[in-house]
Amino acid sequence: MLRTALTALAATAALVPASGAFADTGGVSLPDFPGTCTAESIASADVACDTGLVEVTLASDGSASWMRETGYPRQAFEDYLTEYAQWTDGLDAYLETELASVELDGAAVDTIVTDDAVRVRITTELAAGEQALVMGIALAEDGDLYTAIDPEQAYEVDVFTITAPGEIVETNGSVQGMTATWTADEIAALDEISLHAEASVPPAVPVWAWFGLGGIGVVLGVAIYFGFMRRAPQRDED
Repeated sequence: MLRTALTALAATAALVPASGAFADTGGVSLPDFPGTCTAESIASADVACDTGLVEVTLASDGSASWMRETGYPRQAFEDYLTEYAQWTDGLDAYLETELASVELDGAAVDTIVTDDAVRVRITTELAAGEQALVMGIALAEDGDLYTAIDPEQAYEVDVFTITAPGEIVETNGSVQGMTATWTADEIAALDEISLHAEASVPPAVPVWAWFGLGGIGVVLGVAIYFGFMRRAPQRDED
């Protein structure tokens, strides 16, 4: 399970399989699981007993940040390590061993272990060009951003999101603001996770500029008025 997932992530920059739902605990996103999860649940990939999330953040230069989060109920996962993975050195040692190669590969690793859950978040920075292209992210000549991400990169995640630096022009996901979202069921029906977005948000005209433009309008109005008066023919007095 996690051993295979982390090995795959080190090789592809983003594969940590999981599925389920997240709960907010103390300001940190942590998995929330039913009390019925067991080692067998983990081994059989019971969707109620593991959970996953991918968040991709695109930059205007074509680079991207790819974060994958996975979680398991702690006791069930520790039992899984003993019964199925034949690991007897404890959870902390297992995570340290498995995540070491991921960190050496340049990814940032954030692990939280509570009495109830284990959460691992791995973030990989993809440079513009080849690294981003391998993951299906491209910067076009016109400066717009495009994605054609293989659904395999979203293997067994519950939610996959892409946040763009500018307006989303077209996508096969659900859009809210500058973020597109796909659920596991939606991803399963797709050939690719596609998105077309502008590389940046056009600058808004600041409030003071409107006053400035209004002031220019007044000056032009006065100038035109007095210009007309100067050009108007004078009527002869009787």
